[in-house]
Amino acid sequence: LPSSVHVLFSSFSRLPFCAKSPGLGICEWLLTILSFLFIIMTFPISIWFCLKVVREYERAIVFRLGHLLPGRAKGPGLFFFLPCLDTYHKIDLRLKTLEIPFHQVVTKDMVTLEIDAVCYYRLENASLLLTTLTSISSAIQLLVQTTTKRLLAHRLNCAKSLRQTQIRSKGSNFISEDLT
Repeated sequence: LPSSVHVLFSSFSRLPFCAKSPGLGICEWLLTILSFLFIIMTFPISIWFCLKVVREYERAIVFRLGHLLPGRAKGPGLFFFLPCLDTYHKIDLRLKTLEIPFHQVVTKDMVTLEIDAVCYYRLENASLLLTTLTSISSAIQLLVQTTTKRLLAHRLNCAKSLRQTQIRSKGSNFISEDLT
């Protein structure tokens, strides 16, 4: 093998398995140009399919050939996309409520606590949300449940240590009264 080919193979083997070049490939450029030409040729009709409206409380995340387009989420207002190559998802950024189902917690001293909660949340980074989570409501529900259980356990431990401190202080008061 020539040395240039060997260097090419050795540098290629160091790339991660799923690595994608940051720019568009030749086929992607060709498909994009062909889509633009098709839109220009069918202009009066195609413009109705290429312009989409995003409301003030929404953001649109655009994927071209399955890859997230660089830049921020589109919106609010009009945005242009290629119907043959692009797909978009609208994400609602308004304040939402999520009712956490009723569940019971048993403490160490066998006291049963019944917990019912309502969670209010608002999304901030729509593209990060869409590319990382599959179900936002189940993720938030599990997060709220574990947080309430931790908070409850912490408060019960604090209350227990406070009771022990009060018992110690009462015991020291009894001892000091006996000595005097």
